[in-house]
Amino acid sequence: MDVKEAMLNAMTRSFSSILASGATTVLGFLALTLMRFKIGPDLGIVLAKGIMFSLLSVLLLLPVLTIYTYKIIDKTQHRSFMTSFENLGNLSMKIGPIVVALIILIVAPCYIAQGKSNFTYGASSIASGEETEIGRDTIKTNNIFGKSNALVFLLPRDKTSLEKEFGEEVSNIDGVSSIMYYSMTVGNEIPRGFVPEDQLSALVSEDYSRMIITLNSEEESKEAFKVVEDIRSLGEKYFGEDCYLAGGSASAYDIKETVINDNKVTTIAAIIAIGIVILITYKSLSVPLLLLIAIESAIWINLSVSYFANSEIAYIGYMVISAVQLGATVDYAILFANEYLNNRKHYDKHTSIKDTISHATGSILTSASILSISGFALGNISTNTVIVQLGTLLGRGTVISAISVLFFLPTILVMFDKVIEKTTYKSEFYKGVSSL
Repeated sequence: MDVKEAMLNAMTRSFSSILASGATTVLGFLALTLMRFKIGPDLGIVLAKGIMFSLLSVLLLLPVLTIYTYKIIDKTQHRSFMTSFENLGNLSMKIGPIVVALIILIVAPCYIAQGKSNFTYGASSIASGEETEIGRDTIKTNNIFGKSNALVFLLPRDKTSLEKEFGEEVSNIDGVSSIMYYSMTVGNEIPRGFVPEDQLSALVSEDYSRMIITLNSEEESKEAFKVVEDIRSLGEKYFGEDCYLAGGSASAYDIKETVINDNKVTTIAAIIAIGIVILITYKSLSVPLLLLIAIESAIWINLSVSYFANSEIAYIGYMVISAVQLGATVDYAILFANEYLNNRKHYDKHTSIKDTISHATGSILTSASILSISGFALGNISTNTVIVQLGTLLGRGTVISAISVLFFLPTILVMFDKVIEKTTYKSEFYKGVSSL
């Protein structure tokens, strides 16, 4: 074809799958904006903008650049280093049923396991190792002064009659090793006007009195979180809503309570939004369900590895990867399904799936390789524990998603071929006899 005619043909054939892939990725990232924990909206907006600009660049800039530089492209063309994938179709269909059976067996345990990993929520996950300066400083401080976990409780200054009673109850809570406050240190018998201002200000301000509570447990632990719950319950009993609890354990507990609820909202929103985009694109009720099953299974398997390896994982990383892996790797499934549905108009299901694997594998592996290498590189280069976890999860999740699309999805597309035909508007599937 003439170069402009060839570009027009390429844009016509690829427009729907590119637009669907871009839209699903954008919506997957925008789901993070529903989080109350504000790192989610920040991440979601930045990532979604990046995809939208990339989409515009691919649809508007790349075709023009290609047309104006096609002579250079022709002159610099070299043999392809990508092997032929004709034999991969036969392999995929041979081992596909085994892969499907295996995923059916493990998907439920993986789904349960991925939600029961050893999660961290606060800043302690960043300062837990010697890789970062804050981690090294924390270890040195703990070696010299011992490890401590302090909380600060603020209560109204004028509640001195209740302060001592409240403090005595707090000191009896399991996990509290020490407590310091004005009524205990100085005593209510001594008027505050007699206490030097520089000493008084350490425990009493214009509006509030301060209690310093030390725990004998790790900052992020079940024991520490139980103490936080108990102190807040007592605080509400004595002072109503006019009291505050701060500190590492309290902050981690607040983040935990916030992001766990956020995760349910973002996951459901991302699945629904992406499902609707695929439904509209292919005018099919079954295709969105099959594609989402393939990718969600890969996500659950990826996230469950941390549980089975008994390794810690930052909950914010767990949430981000759930959205990113779904939004980014569902593109592989969309590309594969688009090729299969086009082939199905001209060939039987077995020929269609083999031809789809042969033609789509190169694109899927190229994209998956870029994303997985970026993830693994990030995981190995960064000294921030959370970033390391994010990179590793992204790299591993991309590989699992690619395997799912190339070995799990083909088999279920063939298995549900009749269902797809019946539930797809104007499917126009080929009615000839299978060549196999």
